[in-house]
Amino acid sequence: MRSNKLDGRTFVLYLLDMMTRIVLAVCGIMGVAISGYFTLVFFSVIPGNSRFIARVCRMDEQTCQYVLHTTYAKLFGVPNALLGTMFYALVLWTAIFGGPASGGILVLAVTLAAVLSVLVSVYLAYVLIVRLKTNCVLCFTCHLLNLIILILITYTG
Repeated sequence: MRSNKLDGRTFVLYLLDMMTRIVLAVCGIMGVAISGYFTLVFFSVIPGNSRFIARVCRMDEQTCQYVLHTTYAKLFGVPNALLGTMFYALVLWTAIFGGPASGGILVLAVTLAAVLSVLVSVYLAYVLIVRLKTNCVLCFTCHLLNLIILILITYTG
């Protein structure tokens, strides 16, 4: 007769999976919020300097909003912000319904998307710093989120 009790190793793995899922969910929520904001500004649904947005996140013409109007704001004709919103929604979905330890096609899709997002992030960070000479805090936050997501998905999956 088998016992339903968790042994020490199984319990630690369970805790690691839960912590990973929580951090992934937080990254997903932050990413959806930032990318969603960028998407709404890109499509002129809301102004970049809305009063209801925290001051640090408001876009002005010299930083984030400027970035949205450059040729670097799209990948294959699709706004980066929209792609980011879809990526972070996928990460959030995975954190809630799957988790990296579950494996499967969902985790593989998130892993591949995370690799691509980090590669694109490195390029876009270079563009921001060297070419555009712009300090976009929200952009750099998303680049960091992408790296955290990749690390979590890769090393805990």
